[in-house]
Amino acid sequence: MIDSGKKAAVTGANGFIGARLCSYLLQQGYWVRALAHSDPKDSSSRLDGLVADNGAAPEVNVADICDADSLSSVFDGVDTVFHVAGVAHVGSGDYRLMQQLNVEGTRNVLRAATASGVRRLVFFSSSLVRACELETGDITDYGRTKLEAERLLLAAQRRDEIEVVILRPVNVYGTDMKGNIRAMIAMIASRRLPPLPKLENSLSLVGVDDLLKAAVLAAESRDAGAKTYYVTDGKSYTINEIEQAIYQILGRKLPRWHIPRVLLYVASALAGVLGKMTNSGSGISIRTYHNLTRSNSFSSKEIESDLGFTPASNLYDELPGIVAHVAAKKFEKNAD
Repeated sequence: MIDSGKKAAVTGANGFIGARLCSYLLQQGYWVRALAHSDPKDSSSRLDGLVADNGAAPEVNVADICDADSLSSVFDGVDTVFHVAGVAHVGSGDYRLMQQLNVEGTRNVLRAATASGVRRLVFFSSSLVRACELETGDITDYGRTKLEAERLLLAAQRRDEIEVVILRPVNVYGTDMKGNIRAMIAMIASRRLPPLPKLENSLSLVGVDDLLKAAVLAAESRDAGAKTYYVTDGKSYTINEIEQAIYQILGRKLPRWHIPRVLLYVASALAGVLGKMTNSGSGISIRTYHNLTRSNSFSSKEIESDLGFTPASNLYDELPGIVAHVAAKKFEKNAD
């Protein structure tokens, strides 16, 4: 049953997180307006035929966050906006695109939301913002544009135009995940990745379902306004442990030898150069090397204590399903 007092809009609703969020909100009794950049009737759309277990379905609108006119009135009657749309992951490398989507797109969403009298906006930012704030570590253009978007939203909160809650999730895992771990799974499965160097760095991750729970808590808590929360599953991982788990799921034994770190660096650099030259979009680059070898740890204690967030998943429990999904996608691609 839909709660008439819970009306939400989701930008980026056709993405990995956005589509899952729409389904989760419907299950929680929300009326949902899903904003998709492409035609939701496209067979490749995650929204095509989306119906929650309770029989509820979203109202789907085609809208472009970079086109302010397309956002006119789309938030009318909505209490909460979950702003997920933006550059999907940091490997895009096009600063102008990041600025257009992450900053100007957010500005357009903010203006449309305030014009429609939206009470609260939950913004999906990134843990990569911290390095940009501190001006140390892994500073990226992606992080810079997300930080700029955060600041313009918080300025609107200070002007009492809208309530804002910012979520800074770490890398998100799930069956449709993207990024380095998915690439590692695909390359190990196809026997194209040699055993990684011995790496001691730790990293934080979060399951997509836990992130959705955090988003709803951020929307519904009276005390969350103007707060910024990191979101993790509370576990600490190492790349070598994840690598070992992938081999075990595939029924293979991880070799005892390890590629020297310098060779991993060179291979990543060459893959990045070749990818640009051939426009192959492999996603492997120097940044991949840094992601694999640098620590990237965060704490979600604040959202746990403030909002009662309790993560329920961990990567190792979800990994068999993720590996199976990646393998199935690889089989479908080869079949084509």
